[in-house]
Amino acid sequence: MTKQLEAPTEPIDLRRASELSGLTMRTLQVACVEGRLLARKLGGSWLTSRRDLDDYLQHRSRGRVKPLPDHYKPPEHRRQGSPS
Repeated sequence: MTKQLEAPTEPIDLRRASELSGLTMRTLQVACVEGRLLARKLGGSWLTSRRDLDDYLQHRSRGRVKPLPDHYKPPEHRRQGSPS
């Protein structure tokens, strides 16, 4: 039985993102916290999408992973003095 691939915008957790990317869950979690991988935290789990994971991997391979603007980050990870 083959596992179906998720739609590009369907939410995936970091475990699935790790399986798809070959990166550790910890590496992906740090990328989420630092705003380099677009993701949302739901409860205690980070959710991203295949499209956002692919974007992150593409930029990562070029050495050009830039932090996301503050308005994409969770409030606790925004620079002090940034608008909400």
